[in-house]
Amino acid sequence: MRIENGKIEGDLIVDTGIDLRGMVTGNVFVTNGSNFILHGQVCGDLIIEDDANVMIFGQVVGDVINNGNKLEVMGVISGSLINNSRKSKIASSASIGKFIEYDKKIQSICTT
Repeated sequence: MRIENGKIEGDLIVDTGIDLRGMVTGNVFVTNGSNFILHGQVCGDLIIEDDANVMIFGQVVGDVINNGNKLEVMGVISGSLINNSRKSKIASSASIGKFIEYDKKIQSICTT
């Protein structure tokens, strides 16, 4: 897994494995089969595709859209967590602006 420090201007596409310890000023797209660990900050949205794995220790300023395999949140999501996966774990210490769970079985959106 590659460790990325510093500031990345604009969007970032994760297609392998990245441990981000800096900042992304745009959106982050985590593609199929990729791994992303966030210790820093994403100023935009974080979009997780099928079969991707993400751990958030840092902060996402925008929304997190989880279509992926596994998401673990120990940090902060200032926007909404839109959860389209059954494999999300949220620590009691995590902070999430709004949680929206999409139930594929009944094709509806449930908010809490």
